[in-house]
Amino acid sequence: MRARRGFALILVLALLVLLTLLAAGLAFTVRSEVNIANNFAEQLRARYLAQAGFYQALQQLMRDDFGVDSAADTFGELRSQDLGLDFGDGQFIVRITDETGKLNLNTADRATLIAFFTQVTGDGALAEELADSVLDWRGSDDNPNPQGAESDYYLNLPQPYRTKNAPFDSPYELLLVKGMTRELFYGDPQQGTPPLTELVTAFSATPNVDERGQPRINLNTATREQLQAALGDILTADEIDALLRFRDGTGQQRPQSGATPPSPTVRPPVNFGQPSSGFLPPQSHRPPSSVPPSLPSRGVPAGSLAQPPAAPLVAPPEPQQVMEPTHPSGQSGQEQRRRFRSPLDLLQVLPREKVIAIWERVTVTDSPVQYGLVNLNTAPPEVLSALLPDNPAAVDDIVAYRQQNGRFQSVGELLNLASLTQAQLRQLVNRVCVKSGTFRLRALGIVGNRRAVHLIDAIVERQLRTPSSGTTATLPTAPTEQSTTPAQFIIRYWRER
Repeated sequence: MRARRGFALILVLALLVLLTLLAAGLAFTVRSEVNIANNFAEQLRARYLAQAGFYQALQQLMRDDFGVDSAADTFGELRSQDLGLDFGDGQFIVRITDETGKLNLNTADRATLIAFFTQVTGDGALAEELADSVLDWRGSDDNPNPQGAESDYYLNLPQPYRTKNAPFDSPYELLLVKGMTRELFYGDPQQGTPPLTELVTAFSATPNVDERGQPRINLNTATREQLQAALGDILTADEIDALLRFRDGTGQQRPQSGATPPSPTVRPPVNFGQPSSGFLPPQSHRPPSSVPPSLPSRGVPAGSLAQPPAAPLVAPPEPQQVMEPTHPSGQSGQEQRRRFRSPLDLLQVLPREKVIAIWERVTVTDSPVQYGLVNLNTAPPEVLSALLPDNPAAVDDIVAYRQQNGRFQSVGELLNLASLTQAQLRQLVNRVCVKSGTFRLRALGIVGNRRAVHLIDAIVERQLRTPSSGTTATLPTAPTEQSTTPAQFIIRYWRER
């Protein structure tokens, strides 16, 4: 009898222990599920905060002046708290950087790449190796440049891979290129050495529009009526006639002085001292996959990542006016038609101050977008030095000019710099601009004391609202004092993490 009672007691105690363990396990499971749900909710909040910051940045760029872009305009940080937006214990921080102020890896020619890598490495031999390797990486053939490498080299590495033979999608691909090291790529900001992600880009585009956001007029094809409508507030009828006579090969004399419309004040040639700059390194990113048209997700369509066709940054030939026959037969004795290669050719028929005044309204191409141009107002000295490798004094003058005057209002203001020769001007003016069309947005959504963090890293191209391929994020435009031109944003790169 006693044995049975003892066995029953042991059985009851064992059941109690088992039930206790089951209850504890259930409580732990429920607690874990609750924590997971809370974490998911906070991560979701952080993601939507990042998206809110992203769209806030697009609105900021939408309101930006289409005429000129500089570091003093929209580039910098946007914080929800500074904007008066209350998200409780959440916030967003967005950093906007100008990709047009960087050197485009997909359009820079060999000489420019060598000059750039010489500037950042101080080693001419290594600079040639890097330049040739970049050209081989983006080139479509399998024939290596003298110091470059194709798949035969990369397949013999400890971790083999093939050369891409296609345009760069991200500057981080440089880490795969022969000659590049992590130390060189990431730099040392504390020692004043910026990371290459602050100096180079895989995509940069500039809309071919004037300061009002309207398409520029082509000097080579415009009629007299079009020139009068676009430039009549600056040029006289005689000056427009002189421009046409020069283009048609019937004369190039400047018109007689007389009553002229008022033109902007032109500053005299100046020289300046040393520039200064600072840099902040971004975080790493990888190519994306897909994104819906209306709301960003975790990537963009592969088709929108393709680099549009662009003319490489090749220095134009030395001054020699291009002549075209005005008759299709091109027979001798026909009048010869001159072709403008840049607004700099206008100096042969117009005063310098008039050339500067109309520079941003005219063009020599019908392309609505220009790829690979460098923004004079946002480019760091290292990038400017790649464009002017033999004239460091001119680089210093450009940096000092924009610091003293706030910005270049026109590429034509380069004529105010006495340190630039005519030959250097002719090489430079078709490679630079004063407005931006491509921006990198890094939107960070934060919940609590960084309990949940979500990052959106995107590159967007701002264009006039015209039919275009690619994924667009279009926002309604309200007329403002800065801009009345509708715009759209094409997502060229997208990554979330």
